Amino acid sequence: MKPLPTTMEAWIAEIRAAQEDAAEAIPFGPLAGVEIEPEDLFHLAPNVALKFRGLAPSRRNIARATDAALASYVATTSQSPDLVRFPTICFAFAYLASHYGLGLMSEPQVDEIMAYITDNPEALLAPVLEAKLVVALEEEPEEMAAEDWERLRARVRQEATGKRK
Repeated sequence: MKPLPTTMEAWIAEIRAAQEDAAEAIPFGPLAGVEIEPEDLFHLAPNVALKFRGLAPSRRNIARATDAALASYVATTSQSPDLVRFPTICFAFAYLASHYGLGLMSEPQVDEIMAYITDNPEALLAPVLEAKLVVALEEEPEEMAAEDWERLRARVRQEATGKRK
């Protein structure tokens, strides 16, 4: 088995890489008769967790990881409905829960990382924020004052994390 990340930064980096890995399936959805949207990627989290840990995709492993991921998704959607607006966070929770279901992490370990992501969504959403900022800047003048840049960056962060002032 491949070792688990040991720091929050390493977990964030791995979750991003895992979601990118899952996103590679999007173009192949139509070949299977399925349209895969970014908000559907959490369904692939259990399989990606197995892949990233170097574990066999046996029926037992897939079932354990999937059961935990779906239970996490249901619990998250009922307790924090705002979080499900962010496919990246849903994927992260399913990915972490898959590790729990496989017996690779304890519930407190998973809860600690999930709490970090909930309290610091920008840590995980940075690439999303950057993409939104680029789109927003396409409509802005090339030369911007530092204050304008910071206001725009704050506005994009608020939009991406759903936090309104």
